[in-house]
Amino acid sequence: MKRTVLCMSMMFLFVLLACNSGKKGENSKMDSAIGDILQRSLGELQADSGYVLVIDTAGQVKVSVNMVLGVDGKYEKGSNRIFSAQSEMGSLLMPFALIPALEDGLITWNDSIEMPGDTLVYDGVSITDENTRMARTGKITVKDIVATSSNIGMSKILLDNYGEQPMMFTQKLKLIRIVNVPSPDDTKTFLGVGQGYGVTMTPAEMLSFYYTVSKNDTTLCSDTTMMGIREILDETVASGLGKSALSEKVKIAGKTGSAITEDEVKSEFCGYFPADAPQYTCLVVISNPKSSQSIEKIAGDAFRQIAEYIMEK
Repeated sequence: MKRTVLCMSMMFLFVLLACNSGKKGENSKMDSAIGDILQRSLGELQADSGYVLVIDTAGQVKVSVNMVLGVDGKYEKGSNRIFSAQSEMGSLLMPFALIPALEDGLITWNDSIEMPGDTLVYDGVSITDENTRMARTGKITVKDIVATSSNIGMSKILLDNYGEQPMMFTQKLKLIRIVNVPSPDDTKTFLGVGQGYGVTMTPAEMLSFYYTVSKNDTTLCSDTTMMGIREILDETVASGLGKSALSEKVKIAGKTGSAITEDEVKSEFCGYFPADAPQYTCLVVISNPKSSQSIEKIAGDAFRQIAEYIMEK
């Protein structure tokens, strides 16, 4: 019954987002201002493109902006891929990919996972952590695995709990509307799913999961699991990889992310604000930035600027 309610509530949000995707009017001024913030960020990073989607507590679209680098070297409005283009959303998916193991009682947020070192090798597949600040040997909690986007930690959880039944894991993801999941026919594909690779959805669909957390909607998962996700999103900004989104003006909760393919490197940040009483949920994605910063951290600064602007209005 709970999963049926989840499907209905999230489907309602998808429909609401789609119906409002073309609305301008009162939002056009905010679109323009947020577009200016995004354009400055893209220029500083010499990025190819970027987009921003903001919705309010009712699921109404407040901002929808997509900017691309034109042939003249200037940024211009791009075609709206926020509501239609399917792509990998990378480690933004990680908190939700853990829901099956948490709900099955196989792990808890405070369990400690033994880390093998800089690289995990299993069945000929090598998994590394480029961005984690945590020690790569010793133990790390499940919470910290998500907060630091540890691919090794996530892979350990999947292997320990679903290694013999990878299809069970992907089937359980589909029950929480993570539907475009590849068949885990080999180890690389199976472990990649936990890191968000091979799993495609529209940016609006990805945003809807964080919106569900902002609403503390336990049709997605149990109270305990939901509380853990909210705590992780708070801690990620306060002291983790999301510190670039830390603001003195508004409390932000969210998750950094990255998705790397042959053609594109994306820096992402998705979250909500004010964290203690959310009014807005926002997704920022920056594509192919030329920066020495960690790819996980880049989009957080633009998110912070956008949140501060909106809350000042």
